[in-house]
Amino acid sequence: GLGLGELNIVVHEAAVAGCPMQSMLFSSGVTGTVLERSASTDQKARWLPGVASGRTRLSFAITEPDSGSNAHRISTTAHRDGDRYVLNGQKVFITGMESARWVMVVARTGVDEASGRGRLSVLMVDADSPGLSWTPIRTVMNQPDKSHQVFFDDVSVPAENLVGAEGRGLAVAFTGLNTERILTSSLCTGIGRYALKKAVSYANERRVWDVPIGAHQAV
Repeated sequence: GLGLGELNIVVHEAAVAGCPMQSMLFSSGVTGTVLERSASTDQKARWLPGVASGRTRLSFAITEPDSGSNAHRISTTAHRDGDRYVLNGQKVFITGMESARWVMVVARTGVDEASGRGRLSVLMVDADSPGLSWTPIRTVMNQPDKSHQVFFDDVSVPAENLVGAEGRGLAVAFTGLNTERILTSSLCTGIGRYALKKAVSYANERRVWDVPIGAHQAV
């Protein structure tokens, strides 16, 4: 019965305690919000209980090497073939693939004839699907959730895993991206509080010339 406000508190306080968890941004936050707002009743029953309890970890894949998160330039494609979609392409800077059970993928399923822009759709892809692979990306920070390049090579996705209407994926995905920005701010301010607490503690404990360094005007 709780919502984004309470999730913000958990994300913030975990970071204040020195354990910033990005997985809460994209698993509970982004994908959970997208499913809650756009999934069918059967899809919600299938995925949301596990997301809420933490038993089911999800990842979110929209960013690409040549387009960043500019959704209009997404080149990863998914074409309908009977009762399935066939997914091909590449994503980058995708967090949490090492523990994800499912990956929510934003892919191009058509083209708007008037504007020439891609018509996007959102698909839930089993992380163990044949043809899906990923490699870790080295990051500056030593963080618990790793970042990856993800590759889709003729990955078969059941049509029933389409979230929202085909071609309406931009509106579907962006409900979750707004949530991500809010949660990111909570995580960052939490890290700031953690760092400030560590700095104040050090300034009180470290002694130079028989007094804590915090007693010196420059500090």
